[in-house]
Order: sequence, then structure tokens, then C-alpha cells
Amino acid sequence: MGKVKIGLIVLGSIALIGLVGAALVSKAAPEPMVRKIVVFQPGVVNESAREALITKFGGVITKDLPLIYGMAVLLPPSAEKALAQQAEVLRIDNDDVVFAFARPICGDGAIHPSEQCDEPGLPNCPEGQVCENCKCVTPEEPTPGPLPQTISWGVDRIDADLGWATSTGSGVKVAILDTGIDIDHPDLSVAGGVNVLGPFRTEKYNDDNGHGTHVAGIAAALNNAIGVVGVAPNAELYAVKAFNRRAIGFDSDIIDGIDWCINNTTYGRMDVINMSFGGSDNTSLHQAIQAAYNAGIVMVAAAGNNGTTDGKIVYPAKYSETIAVSATNIDDGLAYFSSYGLEIDLAAPGQDINSTWNDGYYYVGSGTSMATPHVVGTAALVLADPNLKCDTDFNGICSPAEVKQRLESTAELLSGLNSDQQGSGLVDAEKAVIQ
Repeated sequence: MGKVKIGLIVLGSIALIGLVGAALVSKAAPEPMVRKIVVFQPGVVNESAREALITKFGGVITKDLPLIYGMAVLLPPSAEKALAQQAEVLRIDNDDVVFAFARPICGDGAIHPSEQCDEPGLPNCPEGQVCENCKCVTPEEPTPGPLPQTISWGVDRIDADLGWATSTGSGVKVAILDTGIDIDHPDLSVAGGVNVLGPFRTEKYNDDNGHGTHVAGIAAALNNAIGVVGVAPNAELYAVKAFNRRAIGFDSDIIDGIDWCINNTTYGRMDVINMSFGGSDNTSLHQAIQAAYNAGIVMVAAAGNNGTTDGKIVYPAKYSETIAVSATNIDDGLAYFSSYGLEIDLAAPGQDINSTWNDGYYYVGSGTSMATPHVVGTAALVLADPNLKCDTDFNGICSPAEVKQRLESTAELLSGLNSDQQGSGLVDAEKAVIQ
């Protein structure tokens, strides 16, 4: 998935000071604080009481999570069991690291920092090179723009341009839950957004990585005679920055971003969320995704870049409320890096995809991160279709289930792939809005 450097975050430890007798002061053995999500019993305690309870057990609140009636905290490990036993507490989950996928690295199911590829069995690459497929290579550089407009092979392959006479995605709110979006890129029109990193939300959602900008261009780059054009060029793009410059976030950041997509009062509820990231199973994250699904938001998630091994799909793509997407190459084969398994719903182009990049540049990137916005853009076309063909129960709206059914029923079945690799088939934007 795009040109992204991924680093590791290590939480520091806090030294505890203990008093021995009346005068003797000594340092206790340092206990590292761990990231947790504390979920409270609904309606049991107010916010100030929740804060007091966390403080009582030595915790530090890092983020309020009202969507799940919880808080992200730093907690001493020794306090977790006792806190979990309090009547006010429903559960305590890990607040795990989540990665916005970088380019596939060595195919071993792990995401390694591309700037130091010296893990066991991997080469230690010299400065200026990265480890890709267990070899040191010089990464491609982004191309400066603007350039005359071209249609990427992915947009062309799913026949998005053939559906624009019917729908261009106009009026559909597409949230890119990622590293942000380059707000000054001439090929992108960003309608708004939010930065959910840190304890308080801000409007500083400009991309400092490039991954989110690349994803945004695939979904909805403008049809303006320069650069590239997205699947749904008139959709409204919103940047929900939940990952830092190294494309790292936490479950709590994702939950906060989903909350904004549902409940923000500035722009209104989002219609579609692009989820080009992956992590582990998390009850709190799943609860937030269920809330978005119940609010009517279509969520499309990358299957992951674990390749070669069946069943290595990451979360949130494994959740039934999302549309899980695998990646194909220009020959309609499964991309060598793409995860696959029973949960795959659709396939989409994801290898060597040209799209927007930071600083007005363009970049050819690969990954299921790149496949996902092809489906997101198609969902936007479906929702903007004036005939609303996805509305199977004729109530005037299309639910996430109806949008998914529309995309699956109009997909193109690829003869060289099985259902674990492509789900219902390759997304077909033209058929989704015309057939």
C-alpha cells in the first residue's frame, strides 16, 4: 500500500515513589504503564465519577470514548484485575496498535519498519533502501504534478468511467479514516475532517505521511484534466486523521474517529468509511463498528497484506459489519501480497495503482489499502444513483447490507480465483449503477 515508513511506539514507564517510615524515601521498582480501554456499565456513573475511579487505581486518562461509554487509559498492570472487579466497570480491553498498511514486507505476516529491516532472517538494508519481499530495494519516488489526467488501470478495470453518466458520487460523504489527506493537493477537494490523535479533537487533519492521500485519490480524485481521477470524482471527501506520520494509531483512535463519523454536528453523519488499516480483534473496536453499521454507515476494510497463507485476514475486515476487500493485479490474479480467506467479500485492483500523494505529488503504490478505496468509490456511486437501485425494501434509503448486496450481486466473477480469494468477485462500478 503506498510509500509509508512504519515505526514502533514504546510506552515509557513511570517510576513510583514509596515512603518507608517517616523519613526514608526510596524508588519502588518501576512498573510500566499499559494502554487499556475501560468500558463502564451504561448509566451507572457520571463522567467525574469515572475519572475518579481511574485515578483511584493509578490510571491516567488519555481519551474519552463516549460512543462505547468508555475511556482510553494508561494503567499499572497490577491494578487491572482490581479495577475490572469494580461494579461500575463492564470490561477492560487492550488498546492495541493499529497500522495503516505500508508496502508489503517479506510476506511473513508482520509489518516491519522499512527503515530498519534487520529483524531475524531479514536483510539489514543500507541507507536509502528498504526491505521488500526479503530483498533490499530502492523505493520509487513520488512524481511531481500536475500532469495531464490519466485514468489508472484500476479505475479503468472496474469500469468506473462507464458509470459516470449515471452517478459520480455527488453528495455522498466519504470518510478516509487514515493518516489525513493533503488538503492543498490540486487533484483533491477535501470538504472537511478531524484529527482524533491525542486527548482532544482538532481540525489539523493534513496528511503528514502520504498513505491517506493516496487512498483518497483512488476513491475520489477530481475529474479535472490533471493527474488522476478517482472512482467517484464528485463524492465529498472527509479526512479523519487517526494515524500519525508513521502510519501508527491505536484502537482508541479508531473508535474516536468512528464516533466522529457518526455523531459530528459540523458536517453530519458520514455515508461511507474507508478502512485501509489492520490490527487484532478488539471488543471495544467491534462495538464502535457495530454502532456505525446500525447508524447506516457503509464500512469497507482492507483484508491485509499477509499473502500466501489462507485465513490471515486482519481486523476490522474480519467483522461481518464491514466489506472485506482483497487485492488483484493487472492480470486479474490475486496480488502476491493480498490476504485471503472465508471473510473476503469482494476483490478490487490493488497492485501498482497510481494515485495522489503528499505535496501535490503522485505515487504508484500497492496493497489491499489501494484495493479498498476502489470499493469505497463504487459504494459512493451506488448511494448517489438517482434511481437508488440498492433500495430493495423501497423505504427511500440504502442500508449498509443493501449496499453490500448490490456490490456483490453485480461483481464480476474472475475465473482464475476461488471464493476465498475474491468473495463474490471483482467489484464492477458500471454494473453496480446501471444494471
